[in-house]
Amino acid sequence: MGHAPALDSPGLLEIFRTTHPDVSLRFRELPFPSSHTKLWLAEVDLAVCHRPPVDPDTWMHPLREEGRVVMASRTHPLAEREEVTVEDVIDETFVGIDPSVDPDWSGFWALEDYRGAPATRTLDHAKNAQEMLAAIASSRAITTAPGSVAAMMLTDLSGIRAIPLVDASPAVITLSGHADRNNPLVAQLLDFARGLNVVPGIAAQA
Repeated sequence: MGHAPALDSPGLLEIFRTTHPDVSLRFRELPFPSSHTKLWLAEVDLAVCHRPPVDPDTWMHPLREEGRVVMASRTHPLAEREEVTVEDVIDETFVGIDPSVDPDWSGFWALEDYRGAPATRTLDHAKNAQEMLAAIASSRAITTAPGSVAAMMLTDLSGIRAIPLVDASPAVITLSGHADRNNPLVAQLLDFARGLNVVPGIAAQA
């Protein structure tokens, strides 16, 4: 989701490939998570994204925390700011996300964790990252995103800015997979992830 792990964490993938030369990794792009994480994963063995909905048929392992940024068009009044707070943006118009996406997951990006309710003003109903970027670039709507995702996605998009959201809770980037698949290759990758520095204060689930 957002951008390929090979672009996001090339060093970690290279270490894994070096220490596990028998494992071949293939990448698939997923849509935004639905309410049933197992069905969302489908044939994909492992997903890396902001924590998807809890599902008893899946497991999650936290990889890192990332500060959130506000993504806005360069014509938006916020675009001139070097940083913003939740109070600065909570009443802005947000990009709406398609109803098929898990509401808790989508609500996190519209700051429902602070507002306690859906955004009162929304535009569009994006199903994926590309549709969301298109909505931001062509309107006055904004969204939040993990800092690294925004940095990678905006490399070639001069019409959109990523503004640090300095007081928002971070996104938790996780590794997720199927609880009922006894795949030794998945177990190798999960063991590798467990050997990394786990995010402080967050317990791994498996």
